[in-house]
Amino acid sequence: MHVDVNSVYGLIPPPGATYGSSESAPRYFEVQNVPPGVNFTFRAWMLLPTDMEANGTANMRVEMQSVLAPDIVFINETQSEFLAEQYRPENVEEDSAWQRFEIVASIIWNTFSGLAITIIVCLVGAFGLHRAFSYRKQKDEEWLAKQPKVEESEKPEDWLGKFAKGASDTGQAVVGAVVEAPKVAARVFTDLFTSKSKKRGEERERPSEDLLDAANVVLEHHEGERELERLDDIAGGLLDRGDPHPANIALPPSEQVAGRTVRKPKRVPAAKRKSAAKGKATTAVAVGIETPDLEPEDSQAASTPVRKDEDDELDLDL
Repeated sequence: MHVDVNSVYGLIPPPGATYGSSESAPRYFEVQNVPPGVNFTFRAWMLLPTDMEANGTANMRVEMQSVLAPDIVFINETQSEFLAEQYRPENVEEDSAWQRFEIVASIIWNTFSGLAITIIVCLVGAFGLHRAFSYRKQKDEEWLAKQPKVEESEKPEDWLGKFAKGASDTGQAVVGAVVEAPKVAARVFTDLFTSKSKKRGEERERPSEDLLDAANVVLEHHEGERELERLDDIAGGLLDRGDPHPANIALPPSEQVAGRTVRKPKRVPAAKRKSAAKGKATTAVAVGIETPDLEPEDSQAASTPVRKDEDDELDLDL
């Protein structure tokens, strides 16, 4: 027998059983010479603990086996819940009226605390705004009291009334009254106007024609220099660019010769071209006449080299 809590427990063995201790409750017993088919009953008991700090469950385990078949074990488990010391009925006191009120108040506060806080914040804010407006109104009144009084501007009804009053004093009609303006001589008016107006400044002398021409030449010279500098900058920018213009791709590439001279084909005069063309056009006829071999009259003439045509030229392009 085994119990997993600190408590008093034991077995009640059947008559004729042998067990260990006789002073305390036995934890085991043996029954011998039990014939087959005979039933007997025994009991197990346990006192639930009363001094525990928390609620729990007590588990009582009883194991039984036969000497003839020790491999077969019969197990019986019993569970029972127990209460802690403070929750036992004899130790629980009834709540007083004040405690019940506190419980109800806590429930109400937990349920409506958000709404109550919102209402309180709104009331405090409204009171603060009221005090702020009252203070601002008081300060505005004090500031207006310190300011000097400003007379109201004259309204159209006021000056129309004065005009009607003046017309009635002169004995003229109120509507369409005409008042004569004071008369001043023309010369006096001109003198007064001239004296009050600003004097006209003296005109500057116009430069001479020679000075204007010289200034024009200098101006054109500087403008020309600026234009040349601008063109040089544009040309330098074009030369600095490494990418060829797209239009130059269609042109044939230029042939570069490493030598200093370039030989051109020989030019043939127009007279020779015409004679060659005529010679090709005529038909040669053989008449059977043999031309005798002519000896050169002079050996010097024979050794004289043949002169090249004056039209044969050597063109050298350096």
